[in-house]
Amino acid sequence: MKITKRINISLLRAFVTCLFALFLIAGITACDSQQQTAEAPVLAEAPPAAPAPAPEPAPEPAPVEPAPAVAEPAPAPEPPAPIVAPVGTRLFVTMDSELDSRKHGEGHMFTVTLDNNLVVNGKPLATKGTKLYGRTTKAKKGGMLAGKSEIDLQLSDININDVPHPIVTSGIKAITENKAASTAKTTGVGAAVGGLAGGRKGAAIGAAAGLGLSALSGGKSINIPKGTLLEFTLESELTYVP
Repeated sequence: MKITKRINISLLRAFVTCLFALFLIAGITACDSQQQTAEAPVLAEAPPAAPAPAPEPAPEPAPVEPAPAVAEPAPAPEPPAPIVAPVGTRLFVTMDSELDSRKHGEGHMFTVTLDNNLVVNGKPLATKGTKLYGRTTKAKKGGMLAGKSEIDLQLSDININDVPHPIVTSGIKAITENKAASTAKTTGVGAAVGGLAGGRKGAAIGAAAGLGLSALSGGKSINIPKGTLLEFTLESELTYVP
């Protein structure tokens, strides 16, 4: 019994000793932990980060100036209406140079000057002084004792604003008989009245146009002096665009 009791006491002492040792170890461990915690530097809390600066507002775009308005092109003016001189229009002209059946043959070119303004339906077509061009379409010189002299004239162009325009006119025919012909005396007298006549229609224009011609010379040749007033008529329309 005593032995058993002693064993129990010894066991109890050992248990208490172990238990004390455990408490002692735990206390030492706790102290070390507290010491380490106390020695550990306290990290200061970082100051709060400064807020990022607000982005600068984007510059406003420069105002775009509107493109200048393109003016609409003005409508093209209507082309001027053409001036049309009808068939039968009378042309009064004066000779710029002499015509003589002894010197000037068929195809001879001559010029005349418009003696008055040419107006069509109130619109001026050509002014006084306008130049016209013509040619002799026939020229024949009579003999000394027989035959007759003859010259035919016709206009071919009119010069308007320095541009020649072709025209078709009636012809003018001058005829004389020689001294041997029975009409010699009347022909010579008629030179001032009807010595020049419209070739196709045969209408005398001497007195009507105020020619006052002494166109015939010696019954053998025809002479139309410079400045002689002649009348032609259009046989085809003359169209002019201003």
